[in-house]
Amino acid sequence: MQDEKRKQKEATGKNEDALTDKEKELSGTWAADAQDDLEDWIEEQGIQLRY
Repeated sequence: MQDEKRKQKEATGKNEDALTDKEKELSGTWAADAQDDLEDWIEEQGIQLRY
């Protein structure tokens, strides 16, 4: 995981302190929204999720 973060940081040329305006404006429900988007995408691939 740390290697992936390091590679992403090197690829974008940004450090963690240099956030863009869009990154600062995340809604309070960004995690739930991202999870919903991921679940929708998984189901579009034909994989049925069980809860």
